[in-house]
Amino acid sequence: MLLKLGGTIFVFCLVAVNCQENDTFPGSTTIPLFSENNYYYGEIALGTPPQTVKVLFDTTSRFLSVASSKCLLCAFQNRYDSSKSFTYTDIGYDYDFRTSSFLRLEGFNSRDTLTLGNFKVPDMVFGETMGYSRLLVGIPFDGIFGLNYEITNKFGPPSPFLVMREQNMLTEPVFTLDFTRGPNLLDGPGEITFGKINPDRYKGDITYVPVIDHDLWRIQMDSIGVAEAKFCSRGCQTTVDTSTAFIKGPRSDIRYINDQIGATYNILTGRYDILCSNVDKLPTISITLGGRTFQLKGEDYIVYNNVPLGLPFCSSGFMNLPGNVPDTWHLGTNFLRNFYTIFAWPEKQEAKRIGFANKYQKV
Repeated sequence: MLLKLGGTIFVFCLVAVNCQENDTFPGSTTIPLFSENNYYYGEIALGTPPQTVKVLFDTTSRFLSVASSKCLLCAFQNRYDSSKSFTYTDIGYDYDFRTSSFLRLEGFNSRDTLTLGNFKVPDMVFGETMGYSRLLVGIPFDGIFGLNYEITNKFGPPSPFLVMREQNMLTEPVFTLDFTRGPNLLDGPGEITFGKINPDRYKGDITYVPVIDHDLWRIQMDSIGVAEAKFCSRGCQTTVDTSTAFIKGPRSDIRYINDQIGATYNILTGRYDILCSNVDKLPTISITLGGRTFQLKGEDYIVYNNVPLGLPFCSSGFMNLPGNVPDTWHLGTNFLRNFYTIFAWPEKQEAKRIGFANKYQKV
């Protein structure tokens, strides 16, 4: 059954992942994305009445989790309080998982209404986080909205995108990302859209690359190069990773690239530092995907770090990938912020693909 009130679409069914075929309303919903400390986040809400929380939309995590009101280590975050929602349902089983790049989360699962832009998804299973592997200070979000596959996620909540797709809520089985380029939102907020490709956000052709992994948004990168040097010339497995601001790869390749751009390794942070005044002089980096070469200038791949009451400093956009696995890379938001990205997730596994297109630039 459908109900539309004040521009918000409600879907009613007995169980969120078992709605009948006639409970359909092909549509789309868009969430503005903002940047702080090199994280991109947007607002969703849980419960009735809605409780707003900020989430990192993460292509390497599999489900939705937010800080719980019962979490003693979440003092710096907005916390979901089940006692304030009359649509809350207790489930009663725990979870423990690691995000791809920075955090381990522990907690328990609950069920409540998810508000995502103009969509309301009832009975959404999600995690209430009770503990972290470290204290979250300086992180501007309250939870993680997983955008990854659900194939191996046998014990955790389902992916919210998968739930919306199975309920036939979406015009197209896609979500798209357009991250803002500037550290201070100079070109306005970015956006994540579920259910459609926005023609106003890109120009020219879309280059699609097949997904090669059942569990990750992983594609084949044809090559990456700087100056006369090329890496990954026989192809490398590459994860499109919105949880990190960096392009990550094997240690020896990353060291060579950073030598070429004049960056210095910082043993305290694990990053390579570079003078912000040198950004305009940095060499172009070429990344080839699907037979198309994407050119990145210095300002495109450098990571700007803001320090409270201090001058900003710059880091190279290239970091060592933990584990130092040969021929394995991650493309983070310092690559993605330069392009409009489409994640196509149809029912057929072999049809999953990621598309890249040039963005419209605001003048």
